[in-house]
Amino acid sequence: MEAGSIKSNTAYRGVPGVRYAAPEGEPQDGFLPQPSSDEGETQGKSHRLRKLALGSMLALGVLGTAAGAGSYALAHAPVCAQAAPITLTDRGLCISPELGLTGAHVWRILEGIPSLPDAARGLESSRNQVTLAEGRPAWRAMEGGDLKAVTWNLHHERSRDADGARPQLEKMIQAMIDQQADVYLLQEVSPGHVNELVEGLGMHGYYSQTTLLQGNLVLVHPDLPVTTHSSRVLLNDGGGLQELQEWALQGDGQEPRSLQTVEVRLPNAREALLWNTHMPTHNYTDAQRAEAREAVIEELASQADPGQLVVGGGDLNAGADGSLANELRQDGHQVHAFHIDSINTRNAAGPVELEGFKLHDAQGVQISDHPMAVAKVPV
Repeated sequence: MEAGSIKSNTAYRGVPGVRYAAPEGEPQDGFLPQPSSDEGETQGKSHRLRKLALGSMLALGVLGTAAGAGSYALAHAPVCAQAAPITLTDRGLCISPELGLTGAHVWRILEGIPSLPDAARGLESSRNQVTLAEGRPAWRAMEGGDLKAVTWNLHHERSRDADGARPQLEKMIQAMIDQQADVYLLQEVSPGHVNELVEGLGMHGYYSQTTLLQGNLVLVHPDLPVTTHSSRVLLNDGGGLQELQEWALQGDGQEPRSLQTVEVRLPNAREALLWNTHMPTHNYTDAQRAEAREAVIEELASQADPGQLVVGGGDLNAGADGSLANELRQDGHQVHAFHIDSINTRNAAGPVELEGFKLHDAQGVQISDHPMAVAKVPV
């Protein structure tokens, strides 16, 4: 990367292929299901889920092999600015952003089908799916004395829709490694990429899957022992399969949402409650959004002990003057927002530093469609 090509409002240590731009504006491996009063009914649901997933995959194998290969190609091919859907250049074939976006969306659906049982169970459970990293980060937790937290909407590990939604997982992992954070609060994470994110950063993962296509992920440094964790689905009016059926019928923008909490023990023996969410968009009704906000406030109030450090946030789909931000303030939280993404704290030991920035690769393509927000929280 050429010197002088980076404009930054934060320290940059030379991540290959990534540049920063100033802002524009108890661990247990596996899935822990929620206890059921009717074990037979639960087993029956699981059996139906397995049959449904197997049937879907068999159908795709028989009928959709060619379509799947085509979707994969369109989801990974280079994108060029020409208006034609497919263009032959001196470097080979490239496709339009519009065709690339279509291919990416179809490929995400095909990739997500095997995770149907996990998605349905996740919507019926009060626990996260836990993946423990085999390795560990190159940095120690809280080396500077503060708790460093990052929130980032990964946009399914792809570039902006306007740029054709091209794969960016490796670049995102490298950008997060550069931050050397203690906690990552991630939204719009594809189920098929959870393991890669966990192993790529060497951090334990707590995943709350809400559809075939996405969920929220909290990554915690292994030096910070996790004492408990939970996941609460927002606006869940039925069982897991019913929620997924409603989502499939309603389309994008009406997917289920969740609130994650993870409690950790800090090196100074203080307990911290971490939370992560992706709030409903304006595609929901005002009543639905109000219900989701009430659920967040209620859950935090019930889990946080008096005087306990609380750090969390995510993609709130509203700014610092939004309704959820105002309700958090009323409950004693400090809201540190960057556009619609924020890290909020309560009972920090001092002033919280927040930085927000968009990231671009070496070709100038924005990484994700959201900025990254980073907070240093005195403990």
